[in-house]
Amino acid sequence: MSPDNKTTLDNVLRMTEMKDSDKYLGVTLLMGRDKTKALKPILQSFGSRLKNWKGKTMNHSARTTMVKHVLNTLPSHQMGSFRIPKTMISQMETLQRQFWWGKEKGIFFIGWNKLMIRKALGGLGFRNLEHFNTALLDKVAWRTCNDEDYLCFTILKAKYAKNDNFLHLEKLQDDCSWLWRSIYSGLEIIKQHTIWVVRCGTKISIWLDCWVIGLNSPPVPIVGSSSYNNFNLACDLYLPGTREWNINTINTLFSQDVVNLILNMQIPNSGEDFII
Repeated sequence: MSPDNKTTLDNVLRMTEMKDSDKYLGVTLLMGRDKTKALKPILQSFGSRLKNWKGKTMNHSARTTMVKHVLNTLPSHQMGSFRIPKTMISQMETLQRQFWWGKEKGIFFIGWNKLMIRKALGGLGFRNLEHFNTALLDKVAWRTCNDEDYLCFTILKAKYAKNDNFLHLEKLQDDCSWLWRSIYSGLEIIKQHTIWVVRCGTKISIWLDCWVIGLNSPPVPIVGSSSYNNFNLACDLYLPGTREWNINTINTLFSQDVVNLILNMQIPNSGEDFII
């Protein structure tokens, strides 16, 4: 869009043109190539909080409370949207460590990794920010798989998975946004640790999804089978008009071990497929 058209549109809609530095709820809306620069406000928020605290005048119990309930939670919103670079996570952990010990240099007699161990195992239960970031992105990825009707996920699906399921994407596009790259990292974990519960069978791909109880990966067709391309969804393995397995079809497509696992799965007469 030309500058003149932008100005005209701004005047008609009474809106201002968004800049690279604009934020929403503390999150930079336009991420450039330098992700560390775009997410720098997180470190600035750490600095503004620490400036008003004097770690040397607090005992370790007070410092522990401040780290857990303030510093550990400051980047939550950004971490729920973007994969934070490891260099920035390292800087945040350095600031937390220096505040807790009450000094910036010198010998730290206990490693920060040991302090992040939960209390029951001898640590102090400080939050591992990298794991926390991963957990929040996994939560978003989980919602993309279960709440595809939400507007934001509908937009993402139209752009990155127009004719496919989110869980069936094999690789990222070269021009995808940092937001989608972050969510996709969560989808990879979802794919490794979830399984479909078979009900109607219309949402489950036989060869791409993990759905057979007892298998940690999608089933593979028996060697020499040439008809497996005719069967795509789990419902194709049912007898017509029912939710009962078509034993002849299953015996034709799979090895005996897989056949036994499938036939041991009881399918209810109602309900939709879902992931667990």
